[in-house]
Amino acid sequence: MLATSFALGRAFAVAKYDLAINIGIAGSFDREIELGEVVEVTQDQFSEEIIEDGEELKTYSEIGLRKKDDFPFTDGLLYSSFQIPHSILKKVNGITVNTVHGNEANIQAIEK
Repeated sequence: MLATSFALGRAFAVAKYDLAINIGIAGSFDREIELGEVVEVTQDQFSEEIIEDGEELKTYSEIGLRKKDDFPFTDGLLYSSFQIPHSILKKVNGITVNTVHGNEANIQAIEK
């Protein structure tokens, strides 16, 4: 996530682009999504911006570190400003993580 942001910042500083598409390999908690299936992420959030409070997970905005609508967020989420015209891709919600999840209890907490 940080490496991509840094590289894009450098690229955008020296050239103008009409469109940038972030393509990558991702995992899914949704077992209905087949391995290798291509999807369109229409909203995203950062999982590292979650605070563990005992058994509860809270967002930055829930504890007052940021307002839900502070730029670039809308209601605490990032929404794609570009929709693929006539797309047949399954539209999904995403989370951007720096962690590969392998603990079922943590996966279930994040899914909520």
